[in-house]
Amino acid sequence: MRSDTPRKIIRKVKDILAIVLVIVACMAAGAYLHKCQSPPGDNIPGREAIETDTITIYDTIPYIEPAPVHSQQVGSKKVTIPTSYIDRGIENLPDIRADTAELTSADVEVTTPDSLTLQLPITQNVYEGEDYKAYVSGVYPSLDSLFVYPRREIVTIKKPPKRWHIGPTVGFGYTPHGFEPFIGISLTYSIIDL
Repeated sequence: MRSDTPRKIIRKVKDILAIVLVIVACMAAGAYLHKCQSPPGDNIPGREAIETDTITIYDTIPYIEPAPVHSQQVGSKKVTIPTSYIDRGIENLPDIRADTAELTSADVEVTTPDSLTLQLPITQNVYEGEDYKAYVSGVYPSLDSLFVYPRREIVTIKKPPKRWHIGPTVGFGYTPHGFEPFIGISLTYSIIDL
């Protein structure tokens, strides 16, 4: 019986050494794989890397012939125009029924000047909408069209999945009695994220 006791002790020591060797090999493999997945400089303990994706969109909002919200006179401007631009009508035309063949140029009396000075009002119109405000000034001003290009950003934040997990496990493992089915709670590390 004595010869069985040292053999049992040697067998138990071999089993314990095998378990320790498997644990050390698993830890070394886990450390190596973790090192390969982490970029250098980002190994901050307790902080997860967050990946963001930003998309910038410019929408086009047309406003065709908007109506002014407010209009006010801000001054006036003097403009000189030729009298030929003014429609005087038939009643204002010179009487050409008279015989003018014998008149000299000194005899012609000029009654209307060749130009006319007008004072035109300068008006400022204010056009306002939900996302714009425009000021247009001038003589009879109008805003033909306005295009607004608002900028919109869509930011998507992606958190990486957690690698370490604690939970129930069913599997096949090495125990003090050799390889056997295993049911219990275990600590696992995910190598590949599917």
